[in-house]
Amino acid sequence: MLLTTTGPSTFGSRLTINYHLEETYEAFRTFQILGIGKTSDISNATCPIVLDKLRSPTSSPKEFFNALRLNGILGCQIGSQTFENVASHLQALIKDADSLMDLYYSVISLLHIKGQGVSAVLSDAEGVFHSIKALSQSDGRWRYDSNNAESSTYAAGIGLFIGIVKHDIEKLFDSIKNYGS
Repeated sequence: MLLTTTGPSTFGSRLTINYHLEETYEAFRTFQILGIGKTSDISNATCPIVLDKLRSPTSSPKEFFNALRLNGILGCQIGSQTFENVASHLQALIKDADSLMDLYYSVISLLHIKGQGVSAVLSDAEGVFHSIKALSQSDGRWRYDSNNAESSTYAAGIGLFIGIVKHDIEKLFDSIKNYGS
């Protein structure tokens, strides 16, 4: 269970937050859409988890992505040095990424960091585009990762995400040359 009360079942109860950042983000986003304000109990319990994920050298691109999205809603007090460290770690992950999802989560995370006013620049945008293009096939299908030659409908959906990522990569640069196919 994501959010559980430890006292009487009122909204003001002490709450414990599970470490599932994606589900926690979805819950907070639902609260936001429904107009339910942030409660300090939940925010106070969640921000340290977000900070731990952002500071962890073993966090995956998806964990960084979910922690940054959650921070976007909660507005946790995270220093610019932490964002700079995450950006540096993500840039290293992008260099070694061999799956569409790792590229997607890493680039979108860099965009979230740039939104915090911290410099998040891809050192090799052309290399990222070539990595993405290497996972596409001549007939328009996509491979999920470089280790699997077969394409799938799931990979095609991720390929659609990559179209969005290309746009977001361009946002990371003030002046990027148009990438030709």
